[in-house]
Amino acid sequence: MLETARHDGCFFELPHSRGVRNVPKSVEAAGRVEKRVAMSGQTMVMLHYLQGAEAHFLQQVDFAEMGYEQLLAEFRGFKSLRSHGMALEFKRLGWNVVEIFGDFRELQAKWAVEHDLPVPEEGWMDRITMAQLDHYRPEAVFCDDISRYPADYLSQRPGYVRCLAAMQGFPMHFKQLAHTDVVFACTPSIAMVFRDCGINVELVYHSFDPSVASGLPERTEDHGFIFTGHSGYGFDWHHRTRYELLRWLLASSPLEAWLTERDMTLFPDIEDPLRELFPHNTHGPVYGMDMYRLMNASKVVLNIHTDAAYGDTGNMRTFEACGVGVCMLVEHSPNIADLYEPDAEVVTYRTREECREKALYLLENEAVRREIGRRAGERTRSSHLAEHRTRQMHESMLRHL
Repeated sequence: MLETARHDGCFFELPHSRGVRNVPKSVEAAGRVEKRVAMSGQTMVMLHYLQGAEAHFLQQVDFAEMGYEQLLAEFRGFKSLRSHGMALEFKRLGWNVVEIFGDFRELQAKWAVEHDLPVPEEGWMDRITMAQLDHYRPEAVFCDDISRYPADYLSQRPGYVRCLAAMQGFPMHFKQLAHTDVVFACTPSIAMVFRDCGINVELVYHSFDPSVASGLPERTEDHGFIFTGHSGYGFDWHHRTRYELLRWLLASSPLEAWLTERDMTLFPDIEDPLRELFPHNTHGPVYGMDMYRLMNASKVVLNIHTDAAYGDTGNMRTFEACGVGVCMLVEHSPNIADLYEPDAEVVTYRTREECREKALYLLENEAVRREIGRRAGERTRSSHLAEHRTRQMHESMLRHL
């Protein structure tokens, strides 16, 4: 069943939950791509947009006396973005990679000062980012989040930028994406949406950064059944299913949640902050290595996709949890078997009652959950690392240079 929607002036048909699927699989193929390297001296700028993660990082470091490169290195170690691992893999493939964190004011201000540039009170994000692009003059620009960059700016990109690529996990920002050379969509249904809008798209799932493992202690099970991430409170329709399921589970199961919630909601008549409703089994958000350490110390991690995934599996948490080697409980989907074997490498559910039932079973059966987590870790290392995805994107971007 299909439903018609409109985004940024583009009419197209959205796949409804478990609708029509015509997107080629590419996960296994990505590991077999013939390795080619970028020409010596070719530069790639990776543009990131943090949306608040930097505030938690700054609480943990004394950044006032740090220079730009030192602060950047410290932030990479925080492991708040999947793209850190991809940047390393792009370097191994021959790229000169420059990472820019456009909305990280403290970091961007240090770069500007060290390059004798003013730090304006207004418009500092765009002005400093444009100055950085002119300074590095990259042949390729990779947007980890293209939403921050206006369509008119992207349409007038400098001539030295021969390839503009973007990774996209939501079916939105069509005006910006129309100016890219290639979009890497993170689920099959989202790839189909972009393709129907005439956007050059390839299916490239998220991945796991293996360097995370070196910063984790031996696995423990100090926590039981947990969720970490956005609760959905304060967000739009993309998070309605997640919010309702979390609310039900927090009231009826031993779920413990570390939640990101906004200060206000778009639906004041039907939702309240979960941290206010359930103060005894909810906590504030965790990011970066703190998040990985939490999952590493848990028995079962719950993963709930947004409604924008249209019933597909493939959000970042999928590979973060499985990469750590914890037992993940996730919605059943048409493409789950393309990624992990259900009930062998992950555990799936179809209803909220089944979700609770399986969570309770896994909590009571240590050998089962530990074996599933072990297999998930093995599958991640063999098929879903940053190097597997980066190789696929590298080949695609080279074709535009």
